[in-house]
Amino acid sequence: MSPPRLSVHLLGPLEVQTGGERVDLPPSRKARALLAYLAATGRPHARSALCDLFWPEVNDPRAGLRWALSKLRDVVHHEGAEPLMCARDRVALDVDAVDVDLRRVTSLVPAEASQASTEALLEAVHAFRGGFVEGLDLPACHQFAAWSLGTRERLHGLHVSVHATLCRRLQGDPEAALPHALARLSLDPFTEAAYLEAMEVLAGVGRVDQGLEVYERCCRMLADHLGRGPSEALQTARWQLGSAAPPASPSAAPSASPSARAAEPDADAPEADAPSPAGSNLAAILADLPPPDHLPALDTGEPRLVGRSSELEALLGVIHGSGDGGRDNSFLLTGEAGIGKTRLLRELVARVREAGGWVLSGPIFETEEVRPFGPWADLLAGLPRGALGGDAEVAGLSAVLQGRASGARTDRPTARAQFFGAVARWLASLAEARTPALVVLDDIQWLDASSAALLHFLVRELAPTPVAFGLAAREGEISPTTPVARMLRSLLVSGRTARVSLARLDAPDTETLVRSVAREVDPARVFAASEGNPFFALALATSDAPGRGETPRSIEEELDDRLERLDPGARALLPWAAALGRAFDVPLLVRVVDRPDHEIVEAIDTLERRGILRASGEDRYDFTHSLLRQAATDRLSEPVRRQVHRSIARALDAMDRTEGRLPGAVAHHAERGGLSAVAAAACAEAADDHLWVFAYDEAATMVERGRAQLEGLPDETRIPLEVDLLRLYSFAGLADHRPDDVEDELRRVTDEAVSLGLGQSVAKGHASLMEIQYQRGAFDEAGRSSLRSAEAGRTGDPGSAARALAETAACLLLLDQALDDARRLVDESTQLARSHGLEIDVVALAGALLSHQDGELAAAHAAFREVIRRGRRQRDRWWELPALARMTMVELDQGAYAAALARARETGELAVRMGDPVQGAFARGLAALAAGRGGEAEGGMERVDAALEELRDLDSLWKIAHLQGYAAEDDIARGCPASARERADETLRAARTLERPSLHVLSRALLAHCAALEGDPRAARKHLDAPEVTHPHHRPSHRALEALERARAAAAAAAPS
Repeated sequence: MSPPRLSVHLLGPLEVQTGGERVDLPPSRKARALLAYLAATGRPHARSALCDLFWPEVNDPRAGLRWALSKLRDVVHHEGAEPLMCARDRVALDVDAVDVDLRRVTSLVPAEASQASTEALLEAVHAFRGGFVEGLDLPACHQFAAWSLGTRERLHGLHVSVHATLCRRLQGDPEAALPHALARLSLDPFTEAAYLEAMEVLAGVGRVDQGLEVYERCCRMLADHLGRGPSEALQTARWQLGSAAPPASPSAAPSASPSARAAEPDADAPEADAPSPAGSNLAAILADLPPPDHLPALDTGEPRLVGRSSELEALLGVIHGSGDGGRDNSFLLTGEAGIGKTRLLRELVARVREAGGWVLSGPIFETEEVRPFGPWADLLAGLPRGALGGDAEVAGLSAVLQGRASGARTDRPTARAQFFGAVARWLASLAEARTPALVVLDDIQWLDASSAALLHFLVRELAPTPVAFGLAAREGEISPTTPVARMLRSLLVSGRTARVSLARLDAPDTETLVRSVAREVDPARVFAASEGNPFFALALATSDAPGRGETPRSIEEELDDRLERLDPGARALLPWAAALGRAFDVPLLVRVVDRPDHEIVEAIDTLERRGILRASGEDRYDFTHSLLRQAATDRLSEPVRRQVHRSIARALDAMDRTEGRLPGAVAHHAERGGLSAVAAAACAEAADDHLWVFAYDEAATMVERGRAQLEGLPDETRIPLEVDLLRLYSFAGLADHRPDDVEDELRRVTDEAVSLGLGQSVAKGHASLMEIQYQRGAFDEAGRSSLRSAEAGRTGDPGSAARALAETAACLLLLDQALDDARRLVDESTQLARSHGLEIDVVALAGALLSHQDGELAAAHAAFREVIRRGRRQRDRWWELPALARMTMVELDQGAYAAALARARETGELAVRMGDPVQGAFARGLAALAAGRGGEAEGGMERVDAALEELRDLDSLWKIAHLQGYAAEDDIARGCPASARERADETLRAARTLERPSLHVLSRALLAHCAALEGDPRAARKHLDAPEVTHPHHRPSHRALEALERARAAAAAAAPS
């Protein structure tokens, strides 16, 4: 008889069954999420990809993956069947050997529900027990969160569609259709069509009262969530349920245009509750917001908008309908260059502001790729402080994105998902204070990948709110493989974005446009030349040479002719301004152009009067159209263009951070100017900046751009630059972007550095190898690389050498490896720092870790305190949280339980402020232990177990092991060996995964003690004679040795006399 098949249920809460019996799932949310991901995708995945998906911010993601897989084997392997396939670098679930409900549904309904048979739809309905893996969310793992959200939405839409299709097919049998109508309504409660369908079916089975209840629910939904009354169709359906005539409704009157509805308040609407003082203040701030600098207010002397009334009405309709269930909350405006996209957006901005609303926008320029989140940074930077509300995350990230945050590079970087969520909450709060609400991004064909990801998130997340998004792009200039193209495809397919394409003007509209600026010009001649392109038509109509014999054949020819007629001073300045970008700062232009200030000012004044430049802020100008900038750039020969970029790169490279230095801009100009070494160094600097705003795609791009500049450089220049660039791949955030040969490349360039005697580069190379090896779980290799880094670091300056030695010592102590080497390095780094009067936090940290290892608790306590003091003095608080947690452990070991409780609470509060859930959970566990040991008997172990559950979800094995070790000691002291044994078992499993010798000894000692208390001296002796106890790699920690001494005494007492 064949064994019962395993079944995995993903549609509803995650569930695994064998022969109809439910199998217990592991407590770790990440382990359960991993099972769901493998079952849903049904294909092999690289271990590195899974680590990046589920363990993006832990030091040892591969250890977490190994631990999760060990838990899943207990779930899915049964009676000889082993569907979980784990090769050296690949992991998969054999879905052919397992029944997965999701795969069954997609086989029954492969595409559209309308294309499946009724029998297949009925079978599919029974497979849905709820939403996709209900309740299994990992918000800290943003890639998995995005995948699961997208999958959940797709399957939710399929579930709704299946019920809707069945309802239509069963309309001849209302009793059979009713369950599907009601199910659809429960799944889709914000769509009016679902209420209409339910009312119709209820009327068919004679349940008029229930139908009226559904109508009332719909009216409440429309009023509470969408701020409007019932539609005419809903009123009619309600009338059909009873005999009364439908009540008069505003929808029965002729429909007002969206623009009129946006501009005119509803006189019959009840007065809103008085806003809170904070809300009233925010509403006043929003009312006073000026239009964005790059979308300035319309001037009375400007040509009026011609031929775009239907497009304007459509765009206003999107703005008015945002937040309305099922309506678009964004639009994509497309068209060729010069077709009038920006002019239409300016008209739209004016209409929204006239209606009492607000508009936010950040400019996008062609070189924006060198500045992740560039438009969002400019959008935030242009706002008054009060407009940022009370969201500290948004205010703080605004400073970070601007590169002006004090200590921005010291605190733990906020997670990308947290930042995205903070921006969404902030925009929603602005819309609550005042509407209409519009966010505009023009020229998104140049949008960077991180900005595109944020935009995609916001359009989806803010769909239920009144916030509308206006996007514009040049037709045909979005490469299909770019992140922007992928984002737009997703938004257009999802139905969240309306596409509006601008065509060229016809002859009558072109005539109207031309007559509005130059009545003496022949409009037919202008139309024939411009073919209805508004920008070209206006350029011809306002030309300085009316009636000239030959009409330009193209817009490029017209612009070139227009620039040629400038005076020599203005014409000479133009290429420099164009090379700086679409917008530029006057002080920067003065810095890079070797001309007297007054000549530059005169030239700018000429260019402004001729409509080529416009002021866009204090000391800031931009080109009135990107085509003008392009025309100015095209006038330069390649040698001159290179010289211009070279001069700009050198000027920018000489700036420091306080002057607004942007390394991405340095890299951009240095590349184009042929300054390879400057470009490579700037690329490394820019990539490092990008890591701190979680722009990992852009960081990896900058690393590779920098590496491309290295060819041909002298070895003594190339090698340090190459090490600096490759070093960036050691950061965990770039794990998924690492080239397969990155370790080989680091070894090669490090060996080259050795041959040239470049000690600092050698130390960096080995340190980078150590970090990458540690992340992939190769702890022995990481230890060896760490020692090599220390050896090389000795050749640097005293500060660098002391730091390199101490970092290696701290690494070895944290790995619990090569403690004799660690002890030697601690002494050497401490003496070196002391002899040169240096205070380095990591030197104090290494000494503190060693003292704690040795049981010198008073010295350890003082040293951890010194780590915190030095970090705060140097405005670098990176080590503060770990040091506070270790101080708490020291105080527990000292028996100073009141101090440990206060320290743990301080640690927990700081963890919340710094957004570190792992340290926060660990602190809560330590606090519960300290409280229990200090005499608070109520609920101590329950709080410890709650903290452990959090840590399991976060897969922090080291902290789980230590908490369980402390808790097991307490259980032994209370005479509860069975509970202590379970805790010690988990400590031992973690020790094996992490390969930590001291944890091995501690867990074996605890298990031996438990066995002795349970009257099993043989089992106790077996644990005490385990090889890791009798032949440890080095002297275990003081805690392990003390536990071992107690266990031996207990085993001796339990042995027969």
